[in-house]
Amino acid sequence: DAIAPAMQAAAVAIEDRRFYDEAGVDPIGTVRALVSNSLGSATQGGSTITQQYVKNYLINVVDRENPAAQRADRSDTLGRKVREAELATGLAHSMSKNDVLDGYLNVVEFSGNVYGVEAAAHAYFGTTAAALTVPQAALLAGMVNNPNLYDPYDHPQQAKDRRDVVIAAMAQVGSITPAQAAAAKAAPLDVRPDGPVVAVDVRPVVGQD
Repeated sequence: DAIAPAMQAAAVAIEDRRFYDEAGVDPIGTVRALVSNSLGSATQGGSTITQQYVKNYLINVVDRENPAAQRADRSDTLGRKVREAELATGLAHSMSKNDVLDGYLNVVEFSGNVYGVEAAAHAYFGTTAAALTVPQAALLAGMVNNPNLYDPYDHPQQAKDRRDVVIAAMAQVGSITPAQAAAAKAAPLDVRPDGPVVAVDVRPVVGQD
């Protein structure tokens, strides 16, 4: 409840539309991603938000002082994916969906060496996670897919295009109305001119064990 509903909706719409229905691993999403990629469509990932939470938590928290372990966490191997899927399934049975989404948003990487949505809200907009607007939330949710490519300072047009894709996805799933989507797409990026401003005292909105 300290993360704006718009931010939660943006993450689910663009990263895992079946988040509230799947049990940590989504076979339907995996097959859809494989078909889309094989047909040459825009690359889609098959990982659920729960799987992404597991991966990011391992990289950014558990193994943050161990580069070798981080490389293993990122490796494109069957063993890593099976372990990730097993952990995600376990989390899906032991945590509420809201807690999983909260954990994911608190640990995921944005561009500019910014981790977690509270830090990102401060770094890019000078605000808090609770106060993020639809266009702001959509920009941040879109950056997660490729933090370097969608950096709003280095690649403002790509960042805006990606933001608008997220806004369209939010409208498609009914998180916002078509009128709200049109207004959000018309909004400027409006990021801090001197950003991203990284504050060392910014903490996750809910502490992670």
